[in-house]
Amino acid sequence: MVYETILKAMGVYDIKEASDGIVGYREFAMNKYDLVIMSYQLPRKSGLDVLADMKATRLSARIIILTAENDKRTVMNCINAGADYFIQKDLSVKELKAKLKEVFNKIL
Repeated sequence: MVYETILKAMGVYDIKEASDGIVGYREFAMNKYDLVIMSYQLPRKSGLDVLADMKATRLSARIIILTAENDKRTVMNCINAGADYFIQKDLSVKELKAKLKEVFNKIL
């Protein structure tokens, strides 16, 4: 809900949400999204696996990974799988909004 509120305040209104990694990938594969913001920790299928599947399906997709983990291995796994950017989940709303604006300016 926080992410949706921030994105709408930034002018992003076409937002789809998936309940798990399988549903998220299915939605992605059936539509042409410019940007995906997804969690590293997903039910039913890991975020890393979904990320790899998305990039295999459409290499040009811009994907931002959200995670509470900040270890070098997790970051490198996401980057190697094709993540365009990596954002910590435990940021304050103000910090998250600033980070999303920064990321959007870099990748869009």
